[in-house]
Amino acid sequence: MATFEFVASDEYRACLERDAEELVQCMKGGAWKSAHVMASSLIQAALTEYLGSAGLCSEAQLSSMPLASLLDLCRRKQVLSSRTVELAAFLRPFSDFLSPAASIRMEAVADETGARIAQALLEIIVNEIASHRRETYQYSADKIVAKVVSDPSVMAIADHLLRKLSRAELERLLLDLLPKAYLEGARSPDPQAQEPLPRLASCFRLAFDAAPEEIKRQAAARFLSVLENESEFVVQAYQTAFFRASDLEYLNEEQSAAIKAHFLSCLSKPLTPALVAAAAGMGRFLSNENEARAFFVPLVTQLLRPEGEAIKAALERRIVEEFTGLAPALRKGLLSWIARLGWSLEKEGASESAAVLRRLERRLATPRF
Repeated sequence: MATFEFVASDEYRACLERDAEELVQCMKGGAWKSAHVMASSLIQAALTEYLGSAGLCSEAQLSSMPLASLLDLCRRKQVLSSRTVELAAFLRPFSDFLSPAASIRMEAVADETGARIAQALLEIIVNEIASHRRETYQYSADKIVAKVVSDPSVMAIADHLLRKLSRAELERLLLDLLPKAYLEGARSPDPQAQEPLPRLASCFRLAFDAAPEEIKRQAAARFLSVLENESEFVVQAYQTAFFRASDLEYLNEEQSAAIKAHFLSCLSKPLTPALVAAAAGMGRFLSNENEARAFFVPLVTQLLRPEGEAIKAALERRIVEEFTGLAPALRKGLLSWIARLGWSLEKEGASESAAVLRRLERRLATPRF
């Protein structure tokens, strides 16, 4: 009986395997028409699921493809052998057996020979799909996570490893396995368990950048789900490890507004390098003066504090980069505020802070190409 091992979703795999078991029962009971319907529908389902999960065709296109087109695409993508496609071309689509049109339904004659051929084709096609998956996608999401956790040098080949993942495995990696591994390590009191955390966060961003837009939307929306349902510890860990302000591009207006409001509120607390990094890309999503002030004032204020040079450099870089994404009117207002603040500090005798602001003002006023 077909096992559908290539199907990533446990729930969908179990559904297809139940249908395959029903096909066996139809064959035992001599229900040839039902067997034809089950076999041909399972073939179409298997082809559609694999082509979509492997990223070989968009889900929208697959949903409207007839069986003949699916078979031809599989031949061109070398998922199925030419011989198998030629044999399967004689298989009637399951819709013919269920057609409301009398001429089509009556022509779709079902007999034992045809049912056995359909059942055999199902086994052949499922085996060839499984073989193609093993040969083409040698890595699973679980193996990627294990490699990232155990090998400090893995990031040098991370892009290469990610290309070995199917679409479904890439989705599992982003939405489930990397966040789970990160949170487990972050919760551990063992310093050794926390050592892979920066690699897990870096792998997430590489995988996000490589993902199709639909998966990016899901990954971005997952942060909102975390905000709504998880503890403060999980929210802060997820925000600094997996969120970037540029991800707002993949959310609708309501989702974006909720995440933006949360993130801007976090800037009122002492800023960390991780939070400053997470702010990357926020500038172009600041739509009014209140939002611009809520974002830039905390960054500029902390820039003037006697912090370490590393965090100061990160803050200045973030201010400059996000300034370029602002609308012209907001840029003008921000420059005016920085100039007034610098003048005020100079008057108060805080010449060192005023010098920092003058340098920042010059950088912001210099056009960047």
